[in-house]
Amino acid sequence: MKTALLTLIFFLVYVPEQVSAMRVNPLTLEQMIEKAEIVFVGQCLTSTAQEDSYFGQTITVTEFAVSEVLKGNLGKTHQIKHYGGAFEGNSRHIVGMPTYTPGQDVILFLYGESQYGLTSPVGIWQGVFNFVGDGESSSPSMVVNGINNTGLLLGFHFDMLLNAERLSDPQRKAIQRQARVNRGPILYEDFRLITKMLIGSNE
Repeated sequence: MKTALLTLIFFLVYVPEQVSAMRVNPLTLEQMIEKAEIVFVGQCLTSTAQEDSYFGQTITVTEFAVSEVLKGNLGKTHQIKHYGGAFEGNSRHIVGMPTYTPGQDVILFLYGESQYGLTSPVGIWQGVFNFVGDGESSSPSMVVNGINNTGLLLGFHFDMLLNAERLSDPQRKAIQRQARVNRGPILYEDFRLITKMLIGSNE
């Protein structure tokens, strides 16, 4: 009973507020960009659970090789920590918290770190985009999040972007393709382009 109480207190106090809220409503891409402090494309190098010596609780530490930073300031690698994991026979896990496998390529939208260095993806499973095949080639050229990109482009002002003078023809075509998408995997280059444009318009 005492252990369970201490775990609950740790979860409520030390885990970022956004995680404990456990959002279940789909977030749009615009909302995710607004909430994220860091957005990057990377590959998982290592992911290990360990006992935090200060809190006496299990955390998972994951390190990524960063291939492109879309928002924030990062080096060539970036390490994140979140509550939970399996360590020495003890397993603690937040429902919906993503896990990472070495070699896994992802696009991550991350909340800012708590004062204790813990973070999580925006909207938990929504803020992790995995690469998948496009059905026509062996290359993983499409991306999808944990809820199949549901509502990702809802309410998106495509017309406003299409009318921007700075758009090139490839950019216009990418936006026009995505204007017809309600859910499901999105071409990586289209997703990257639109994300960068939105981030640029908010800065």
